[in-house]
Amino acid sequence: MTKKHGEGRPLEGRRVVVTRRGEQAEETCARLEALGAAPIRMPTIAIEPVGDLEPLARALAHNPALIVVSSANAVKPLVTALGDRGLQGAQLCSVGPVTRRRLEEAGLEVAIEAEDYRAEGLVEVLSGRVERGERVLLPVARVTRDVLPAALRARGVVVDVVAVYETVLPVEGEWSPGLRALTAGEVDGILFSSPSTVRNFSRITGAERDSLLASVRVAVIGPVTARACEDLGIDVHVMPARYTLEALLEALVDYWKLG
Repeated sequence: MTKKHGEGRPLEGRRVVVTRRGEQAEETCARLEALGAAPIRMPTIAIEPVGDLEPLARALAHNPALIVVSSANAVKPLVTALGDRGLQGAQLCSVGPVTRRRLEEAGLEVAIEAEDYRAEGLVEVLSGRVERGERVLLPVARVTRDVLPAALRARGVVVDVVAVYETVLPVEGEWSPGLRALTAGEVDGILFSSPSTVRNFSRITGAERDSLLASVRVAVIGPVTARACEDLGIDVHVMPARYTLEALLEALVDYWKLG
């Protein structure tokens, strides 16, 4: 297929697999279409809430000084656990604009928005925001990195890490169209937004993974996701300097302009 790159639609003719799901996937697909690309939905993760929110309610009862919400997936369980009690003076820190928007839509005021999606970057953002002996609540995925809690505890901060959702493999019907497109050689690029999307993609494709990706450009949202690719032997071609969807798509456009 001949690729055209018009000024307003620089990804015209490009076929790009989107491994996110839900609201985030819809936004990604809409932006790709606006750039001229043909998005192919292949969600490699599904989000399931943790059934018991009692641990989260207990952590909130300790009146944390700061609640760090690092994923939009944590907003609904947090709002449910808060109920009518409200934030009780706690400040909210959101990671990224999507999470902030979801919190504000729920009627919660965000005091801090972190643009650096990495735990390492969050440590710097929160430096000076919480004092030794104060309490921070992290509502997170069941499987998560320990970088941020460890760094905060090293500074004398009391940290409650509470699992409020988990990522699982979607049913086959959700990701099979994307797999068919890859098998037919009808894919130019694939976007990975988290280590979980990478790991589950590898599980889905199995022994065929490397052959399916042989001519596909792999774009990742940041270094943590890139590391997950590298650990699995997947080459990364595109990674933005800022870890946002907008920056990722800009980097993808630049990559193909130069290619």
